[in-house]
Amino acid sequence: MQKTPKTMTTFKPGDLVKIRDGTHDPKIPDHRVGMIVARTMGAGNRTEAYTVVFLGTTEYLKFHEMFLEHVYEDNKEGENK
Repeated sequence: MQKTPKTMTTFKPGDLVKIRDGTHDPKIPDHRVGMIVARTMGAGNRTEAYTVVFLGTTEYLKFHEMFLEHVYEDNKEGENK
């Protein structure tokens, strides 16, 4: 039986996310919260990359999934439900 490789976390367009602390880009606002607007293949077509628009801005930046955390309604970030 062949095992399916595990992905980090599943993200999709429309998800509310926070950029993990320690991720630096001068265009990231202090609140670090945005919404995924597109999913693309990352470098070498081996990993997922996501385009994020930040709340209250018109900034669109791309991030590898390892730099993203889900934001949930009850304000608990990064926990799977």
